[in-house]
Amino acid sequence: MVRPFQHSRFSTAVLLLTLAVCLRPAMAEAPAEEDWHAFNRAAIHQHAVPRYENLSEKAGAMRVAVQAFCDHPGQKGLDQARKATVHAIMAWQAIQHVQFGPVTYLMRNFGLQYWPDKKGIGARQLRQALKLTDTSFDPAYFNDASASVKGFPALEKLLFDAKVLEKNTENPAVCALATGIADNIFRMSSDIEKEWTQAAEDIEGAGEESEEYEMAVDASTQFLKALVEPVEMLRDDKLNRVLGESAEKTRWKRSEFWRSRQSLNALRVNVQSLQHLYSGWDDHSVADILQRAGGEALAAQIEESFKSIAISLSDAHEPPIDAITPEFHAKLTAISELLRLLQHQLLEAMQVLNIQLGFNSRDGD
Repeated sequence: MVRPFQHSRFSTAVLLLTLAVCLRPAMAEAPAEEDWHAFNRAAIHQHAVPRYENLSEKAGAMRVAVQAFCDHPGQKGLDQARKATVHAIMAWQAIQHVQFGPVTYLMRNFGLQYWPDKKGIGARQLRQALKLTDTSFDPAYFNDASASVKGFPALEKLLFDAKVLEKNTENPAVCALATGIADNIFRMSSDIEKEWTQAAEDIEGAGEESEEYEMAVDASTQFLKALVEPVEMLRDDKLNRVLGESAEKTRWKRSEFWRSRQSLNALRVNVQSLQHLYSGWDDHSVADILQRAGGEALAAQIEESFKSIAISLSDAHEPPIDAITPEFHAKLTAISELLRLLQHQLLEAMQVLNIQLGFNSRDGD
C-alpha cells in the first residue's frame, strides 16, 4: 500500500510528466515505415537473436553440468551444476520479456518458467513426479507433462534443496528428473533459437513478403509490447506480491528464485534488458525514434528512470528469508514506485509514437 505522502509525490510526478508531454512542440518527424523496418532489424539482430543464442548456449552448458553431477554425485559437482543453472536462468531472464514468436509455440514460454505459481501446483506435481521411480524422463514424458515440472523453477527446486545429496542417494528419480528437465530446457531453447531464423525473415519482410505482418509497424508493435508490458509484471509479481504492506508482512519465499538467492539478480537482468531494448543501439532505437518524433524530453526522462532503477537495485542485496528489515522493505517499495513511473512514461511514449499496444493479458488479472 502506498502511504498518502508517497502517493501525493508520485501523482505530482505523473502530472508534471503529462504536462510536459502535452506542451511538447508539434511532432518533429513522425516515424515512417522505413524507420520501423530499421528498428525491427536492430531489435532482431542486436537484441532478440543474440539473447536466444546465449540462452541456448547456457542451457547446453547447464545440461552438461547437471549430467556430470548425476554421473558422479558430490558437493563439487553439485556446486558446478548449480552455478551453470544460475547462468542459464539469467540468460532466460535476459529475454523473458519477449513474449511473442517462437517462444510461444507449444507454450514454451510457460514450459521454460511456470511462475508465479500462486497455488503451489509445481511443488505438488514435482513430488508426484519423484514417486515415478520406473519412469523415463525423456522427451515423450515432457511432451505430456505439466508446464510446472518442465522448466527452471522445477530444476531450481531440485538442485537447490538443502538435502539434495541425501535425497538423491535415497531416490534415483531425483537425478533422473533433474537431468530430464535440464535436457528439456536445452531442447526448447535450441528450437526457439533455430526458429527465430524464420521469424526474423518474416519480420524483416513485413509487408508483401510477410505472412504475418502487413506493415513493419505491426512487427514493431510486438517489440514495443515487450518493452512496455513487462514493467507491470516486474512491479506486481516480482516485487509487490512479495513485499506486502510492511517488512513483517513480506514473504520472501514468494520471490522468483529465493532458493538460489537470485531473485534480485533476476530483476536486475530484467531491467537491464528492457533498457537495452529501449536505447541499446544508437540509430533507430526506441529512444532515437521517440526523440525524432518530438519527444526529446520524455525520451530523456525514460532513460533517467531506467538509470535510477538500476542504481537502486545495484546496492540491494538478497535478504535472509526470515529477517526482512524495514529498511530493505522501504528500498524495494521505492523501486516499485520507480517502476510505476517508468510504466507511465513508456505508455506516454507509445502515444507520441502513435502505437496502439492492444490487448494486455494482465488486464483480466
